[in-house]
Amino acid sequence: MEKKKLDFDTRLLFGIFSAGIVLILPLRVYQYLNIIESGTGFYEKTDFSVVLMYVLLAVFCGAMFIFSLSRKNTALYIKSAVKKPVLGILSFFAAATLIMDAITQFGNFSNLYYGSGQISGYIVNEASGSLMKSGALPLFFEALFAVLAALFFIISGINFFKAKSDGSEYKLLALTPLAWSICRILHRFMRTISFIKVSDLFFELFMLVFLMLFFVTFAQLVSRINHTGTDWKLFAYGLPAALFCLLCFVPRFAMQITGRGDILADQSPPEYCDLAVALFIIAFLISKACISGRRKQV
Repeated sequence: MEKKKLDFDTRLLFGIFSAGIVLILPLRVYQYLNIIESGTGFYEKTDFSVVLMYVLLAVFCGAMFIFSLSRKNTALYIKSAVKKPVLGILSFFAAATLIMDAITQFGNFSNLYYGSGQISGYIVNEASGSLMKSGALPLFFEALFAVLAALFFIISGINFFKAKSDGSEYKLLALTPLAWSICRILHRFMRTISFIKVSDLFFELFMLVFLMLFFVTFAQLVSRINHTGTDWKLFAYGLPAALFCLLCFVPRFAMQITGRGDILADQSPPEYCDLAVALFIIAFLISKACISGRRKQV
């Protein structure tokens, strides 16, 4: 049996991704320790690291997108009925963190709901308005779709263990990770704080945009709906999404475990779902880019 391996172009693409991680994550840790105001996330001052951070993100994300686009006519997605235990485990891990996110966001929704002034049915309209303005409703739907997305990842994990690659029988469920990401970004847009001045929020918005684009393509491929010719988008959107997920998790987690959690912005703690989704995307892309002999058309 031939040994599966990544082709040269794909190794180069993952090399760009890895270089971005190595350069960007330590730079973000430096920013937390030196130029970011504790609790608010605002920059206390603007030094070389601010410009360098945005330049690096633009260069690496742009390079990954352009390189993926240049391979548009190359089949990257390989449908193969083989067991993928690593992907199965990471799917279950993603499901577990989504359940955690659902519990957290439902708790946040409850706090905003009971703090909005809705005590009885006599002030439903007023309360509904304040709930919408406060961003509570997106939190409720984020919790709901997090549960449904967790169910999707559980089913996907089982299929990876069973060597079943066709997910066409749960097309609607395949859209739930996308709906979950949409609810997350809606809540962030409803915050009164400036996403230009608060880099944590700015990075989260970019992370969620790339996640939405990736999950659209992922749903198409899993469900086998209009998937022909969309394979390159897995890499073009997936790798930048994973990069931003790790950027939003790893430095914050490092601050937290080293006793510097007070540095983090109040509404931007490390979220394990970001880590889980990043690991799943990376593993999924590696598994789909593996080749045995020559490339196969989908």
